[in-house]
Amino acid sequence: MNINTKEYLDLFLDEANELIQDVDGKSIIEDTEDFRRTAHTIKSSSKIMGFNNLSELSRIVEYGFKKIINNEVKLNDSIKENLILAFNVLKDKVREISEKKKDIDQKSLDNQPIRDIKTFIGE
Repeated sequence: MNINTKEYLDLFLDEANELIQDVDGKSIIEDTEDFRRTAHTIKSSSKIMGFNNLSELSRIVEYGFKKIINNEVKLNDSIKENLILAFNVLKDKVREISEKKKDIDQKSLDNQPIRDIKTFIGE
């Protein structure tokens, strides 16, 4: 990894962690747009950095929040719990990239909360 790549990686990780910290503790009901925007920004930034699996994970989480914002579905306890779990997976995977300095593996996209959100968004 050359110095420029390391600089960009550090900037990406700083931004992603700051975004996650900004929504940590917020209400998923009252601050749905903040959660969607965080997932959207991480999706775009991770794609630019070449973290395609993290980008895909972020896209799935973003679209889950988007369905609620667009009133395509009513937020019930099950959907709320799955969105919280999926967002926590996203947080964990950003932390994993911080530690390993490489993209998450494909299996990260195949855990129960993510499968549930994919079903919820129609995939």
